[in-house]
Amino acid sequence: MVILPYESGKNISDLGMEYQQWLPLDAPFEKEILQHVPAKLAVTIQTTSQPQQADLQPALQKIKAACEANGYNFATYNVTMIQRDIPYETALAQCIESDDVAAGEI
Repeated sequence: MVILPYESGKNISDLGMEYQQWLPLDAPFEKEILQHVPAKLAVTIQTTSQPQQADLQPALQKIKAACEANGYNFATYNVTMIQRDIPYETALAQCIESDDVAAGEI
């Protein structure tokens, strides 16, 4: 999921007017927007085993590298890892999350 515009600690409704010129109504998404509008990429990874905290940083690095290699430069990333094929309550209790991480910190 891409959240536009996004700046950590700021109210999204306040940001809309600041970036309005880059976000025309009903316009297709163009990756060039990311050069002008800060955005967050939130990714959920479904795993086949219980996710481990040590898996978050490599996942963030791979996702950021893949995005940037294709011209998508997000300001912030957020990764959630959750095990699939187990009861929902168990998966939810075991899921791990990176929280918001600035691109420069990855």
